[in-house]
Amino acid sequence: QFNIRTGAVVAPPCMVPIKTYATIVEEGKVCIEV
Repeated sequence: QFNIRTGAVVAPPCMVPIKTYATIVEEGKVCIEV
């Protein structure tokens, strides 16, 4: 399991956090900052 906001691992079996990206909604479109 992962924390949806930070990507941090909160429960096994995975021990490596996942990358997260800042998002914003502009004019009805979801924009992702990479």
